[in-house]
Amino acid sequence: MSLYKNQFTGTIPSWNAIPSLFFLDLGFNALTGTLPESLVKFNRLRRVYLNNNNFNGTIPISFPEMGNKKLTQLHLNDNDLSGEVPADWWNGRSYQKFLLELRLENNNFSGELSEALCSQDVRTGYGEMVEVNADCDICSCSLCTPHCNWNPFYY
Repeated sequence: MSLYKNQFTGTIPSWNAIPSLFFLDLGFNALTGTLPESLVKFNRLRRVYLNNNNFNGTIPISFPEMGNKKLTQLHLNDNDLSGEVPADWWNGRSYQKFLLELRLENNNFSGELSEALCSQDVRTGYGEMVEVNADCDICSCSLCTPHCNWNPFYY
């Protein structure tokens, strides 16, 4: 479902799970409020774009569970999110390595990205992440520091 760049305002409603929802793009609107935990109920979600809105608050601790732990892309960049980024994006199964992109830049996060998250770097052999964007003040792991220039990087 793509509702990209439609000038929507307000909050994301607490939807009931849509069994076949694979893709959700609400980017480049004027949505506000906190990120709803109800998105975790969508078991087939793989790509979620909530970027370039006015979301605030923290990333729900349950977000790593989104898509039945098989989320491949999550864009939360360019909002007003704060707090720490959840650490456990790893699904715990060495034969399933899903998260490929995580965009967090241009928010107000605190702390640092966890080593568990950074270990998802494709170069470690434990994950498949090929892109992570985060502001330099929260990223000090080997995945971010060589490329700490506020731009996406690819391998």
